[in-house]
Amino acid sequence: MVEKRSKQDQAIMLRQQMEHYQTEDRIEKEEKQSLPPRAKYHKQRKQKLKVKFSFPLIRLLVLLFFVLIIVALTSPYWLR
Repeated sequence: MVEKRSKQDQAIMLRQQMEHYQTEDRIEKEEKQSLPPRAKYHKQRKQKLKVKFSFPLIRLLVLLFFVLIIVALTSPYWLR
C-alpha cells in the first residue's frame, strides 16, 4: 500500500515537472517569434558619430588646444 502511494506521488510530481517545462518551451517559442528577422536587424546598423571639421584653421586650433592641455598636465614632470 505504501509503495502504491509513493508511485502515485512520483507520477504526480513528474507530471507537474513536465507541465512546467512545456510552459517554458511555449514562452521561449513566443519570444523567438517576436524577434525581427536577422536580415532586417542587420540592415539597421548603428552609424558611428564622426566629427568632421571642414576648415583647416579650426583643425589646427583644436590640435593646438589638445597639445596645450597635454603640455600643461605633464609640465611638472619634465620641468624638475
